[in-house]
Formats: sequence, structure tokens, C-alpha cells
Amino acid sequence: MKAFISGRVSGINYEYAKRNFKKVEKVLVKQGYEVVNPTTLCKKEWSWLRCMIVCLWHLIKCDAVYFLRNYKNSKGAMIEYKIAKILGKLMYFE
Repeated sequence: MKAFISGRVSGINYEYAKRNFKKVEKVLVKQGYEVVNPTTLCKKEWSWLRCMIVCLWHLIKCDAVYFLRNYKNSKGAMIEYKIAKILGKLMYFE
């Protein structure tokens, strides 16, 4: 199974965000998931829109989405939540 990680990146310290995503990635890999981590898909200098396009394309191909605790504070993660819900993805919450 393939899992996408969703959470806040914009508006917080980028290195802190990367650490949060990496921590969850390690846990999901140990549980047997193939993990899609947006902080490794996108480059820091990319625009928000470019990152969202890349992330949504990858999210669509995943079986599940794991939402970090801070996802409700992120416009992008809330978009990912709505799309995951519409597509009937398995959803897990931190």
C-alpha cells in the first residue's frame, strides 16, 4: 500500500516541517507502506501552486493519506483532505 503524508509546511520553519514529515515517514515505512513525502517531492524554492500540483498528482495515486496533527492549519492540506475524502482514500490522523 502507498501512503501520502499531508500536513502544514507553509508558514512554519521549513526544517521543522521536514523533520515532522520524516518522523512519520519512518513510522509508516516500518508498518510496510510505500511512503510519498511531500518534503522530498518538492523543492523549498518552488511556488506553493507548483508543489500542490505535484502533491495532488501523487496523492491521487496513493491508497491512503496520513494527516499530521497540524493539517487543519494548512490550506494545502485541507485541499488534500477534501480530495482524499472525495476519492474515498483511507485516511489516518496523527
